[in-house]
Amino acid sequence: MSDIAIKNAGNKKFFLRLLCILPFIFVLSSCTSKIIWEDKKLQESFSKHCKISGEKIYKEVNGNNIDGLFLDNASDLVLGLYKDKRKFHTIGFGPLSYKLLQTENIKFVEFYNYEKENKNDAGYLRMEAGSSATIPTNQIKSKYSVVSENIISRAEKEQGLMGERISIIEMNTKKIIAENIYFLNEKNGAFCGYAPEEYFSLIEFVKRSLSIH
Repeated sequence: MSDIAIKNAGNKKFFLRLLCILPFIFVLSSCTSKIIWEDKKLQESFSKHCKISGEKIYKEVNGNNIDGLFLDNASDLVLGLYKDKRKFHTIGFGPLSYKLLQTENIKFVEFYNYEKENKNDAGYLRMEAGSSATIPTNQIKSKYSVVSENIISRAEKEQGLMGERISIIEMNTKKIIAENIYFLNEKNGAFCGYAPEEYFSLIEFVKRSLSIH
């Protein structure tokens, strides 16, 4: 076989192999482009949301007259976002009641009875300082409530964006006396919001807003 024939045969094999791997290259390129586009879109959403982030206290409160707090949607409240090596992790509702009850001013906390099985069961539960037991009740005695509201779309959440508005509401007037809005990009750990402790802390926000210690 001549050198030209050998060279042509080699080129043919090369092009056949190239044709075999071209679909994989195309798929890999498409996936990479999609990831870059999604990351860019997520960052744009994050930057846009961050414009409304921060903490506002609209009314000063005498912490000595608080007594109790109603945790309106306690199962959804995020206790804190703690920064560790540029990563944030959330700590759920579990310790929240106990931490609030360790303050000097909070004598009890109240929340919905999520285990209510029939209409005759009490609609709420109360937990008092110095006790881990819950007391069934149908009457809320708290003067203020803590409410959490998700303020991002489902699509943004699926992409890795987290955002909440935490409000403290005066129960008798239904007016917001303080709110804290924050956002977190879970992909890169970027955070925006008011966090003087270098992480968002619900406990510290409640303390600042209600002047409790």
